[in-house]
Amino acid sequence: MSAIEFLEKAEEAFAAAHALLEQGHADSCASRCYYAAFHAVRAALIHAGVGAEDQRWSHEGIQGDLSQLTQRRKLYKAHLLDHLRILQEYRLIADYHARKVSLRAARRAEKMAEEFVSAVKKVIHS
Repeated sequence: MSAIEFLEKAEEAFAAAHALLEQGHADSCASRCYYAAFHAVRAALIHAGVGAEDQRWSHEGIQGDLSQLTQRRKLYKAHLLDHLRILQEYRLIADYHARKVSLRAARRAEKMAEEFVSAVKKVIHS
């Protein structure tokens, strides 16, 4: 998949997260927010030439690869790396734990995911 295709996946995941939050589904929203950011990072990495379109992406590896774009190349704000880690924590709670993600945390996740998708969209379309 190309950078644009991954960006489209990110936008779709974000739209789903937003709709889920409006319905009060905090766990599902948090999970979709993480994947919105995950796909946005994939788009950013491919666009920057760090990753290949057919590359297999791990959740841990993508954080290390993102640090190249935030720390070394400074294409994106450094706090996006923290956002990705927080979103992954929310997803793990939502998908694998008995406790639930709060609506407050889901709203926070939505804001972080929106910032992620917007930042990558801006760089790719500039």
